[in-house]
Amino acid sequence: HNVTFGYNGLSCVAALATLDLIDDAMIANVRRRGPVFAQQLHDALEGNPLFEAVRGVGFMLGVKLKQPTHPWLSFDHFGWTELKDQATVGPLLNHRLYRRGYFGFVCGHDWSILRLQPRFNIADDTLASFARACREELDWLAALS
Repeated sequence: HNVTFGYNGLSCVAALATLDLIDDAMIANVRRRGPVFAQQLHDALEGNPLFEAVRGVGFMLGVKLKQPTHPWLSFDHFGWTELKDQATVGPLLNHRLYRRGYFGFVCGHDWSILRLQPRFNIADDTLASFARACREELDWLAALS
């Protein structure tokens, strides 16, 4: 559900089947749990120098991050001059979280935004664990700069 231009017939069939499974109770559950998760993220990340804000509605959230100031934490440093204007903080955080079992994305237009779209039936303790892991990994990145 999080790839705009998948161009895949199988994914279209899966998307239509998913729409058949979504009901008002499921939407109400996400509407209730989304703000709780957003607040958990905010509370966990608040005070980290790389954290800016949590944005979004329901389970479609973005965590706005600040780019570390260390010059080695830039694409330009690695010789990728075509990406010199993109933030590395989002991909670096996603890499750190992936090693802990979490799969995340950055926004296509702004790599300083961690894009979160958890599945509707995700356990509350998994969301809380993610918020804690996010803080630990963002603290690690902040220590580099």
